[in-house]
Amino acid sequence: MQLELAEREKTAKFLKTVRSPEDHNSCKQDWSMSAEGQAVTTRMFSGMEGKSGDELQKHMEKVGAEVEKAIAARCGPDPAKYNEVWAAQQSRDALGRASDQFSKEDYGYHAWKEWVLQFCDHVEKLKKEPDAALKLARIKDEGLRIPGQGSGIYFVYAASEANQLLENCDSLLPLVKATI
Repeated sequence: MQLELAEREKTAKFLKTVRSPEDHNSCKQDWSMSAEGQAVTTRMFSGMEGKSGDELQKHMEKVGAEVEKAIAARCGPDPAKYNEVWAAQQSRDALGRASDQFSKEDYGYHAWKEWVLQFCDHVEKLKKEPDAALKLARIKDEGLRIPGQGSGIYFVYAASEANQLLENCDSLLPLVKATI
């Protein structure tokens, strides 16, 4: 989960560096009017003379790549490429990489996080009750069964699982909540 969270934070940090579409377009226009921009435009048009077909296309691709590189250096990444769809894909990719460290199945990883969340949330609520110590001791000895959604659906924890989760809820719960 730390990997998933770190990947999500990396994406969020990167997105903060991306200019708004308006700012980016304004910067591109400023660049195209600059001496550098004018020089590239002149090189593009002068390089078109006497070329046709494949040569012309190669020339345009080469100059186009130079333009994109220069604009990216001056104006930063193109906000059209780094939008909400891109960010959502980055989250899915982060989930996939984290899941691969857990198991090769994304569903298993998600189900495990849900299983941990239910237990740790239950324990957090339980700690606020007057007889919490007695109930926690019982969970350590017998395990726990928490009703899920639907008839006959339960989150089930053996005593050994409950003991491990009780020891780790404080560190796991914030990670699970941050990644769900």
